[in-house]
Amino acid sequence: MGSVFISRGVVEKAVIKATKRFPEITFSYTPAMVEQRAGLIGDMGKTDDVARKERLSAKLCAELISEWCFEEEVTAGNLLRMHPEVFNKFCDIVCFGGEDESDPRDREPEQEEAALESALDGNYADKLMEIREGN
Repeated sequence: MGSVFISRGVVEKAVIKATKRFPEITFSYTPAMVEQRAGLIGDMGKTDDVARKERLSAKLCAELISEWCFEEEVTAGNLLRMHPEVFNKFCDIVCFGGEDESDPRDREPEQEEAALESALDGNYADKLMEIREGN
């Protein structure tokens, strides 16, 4: 079972499942610390420019993603070139602690319980969109 504390140098692996439109995406990242997330939310709140809000999200994601399954370098610019649906999933997982889409059968019972509680606690994608829209 993983720690609830984010230690220096911790790296987590995540999966975004394949769809009819996109291949499976695997990546490794350091989860955003509470203060990093708060800084992002604060910076987003200082502007009405939605494109700037997206650039801020991409910048933090790029800083925290250590590797991914693409040949392209992990940069904010490359994240911003992704389909919005995929970009939102990256931001949700890396910046806001959303669940990745790995097979639940691969999780320990405690991880599955935590995932269920997280899902019941609210929809991170909706929260992300509210922040981006300034609501």
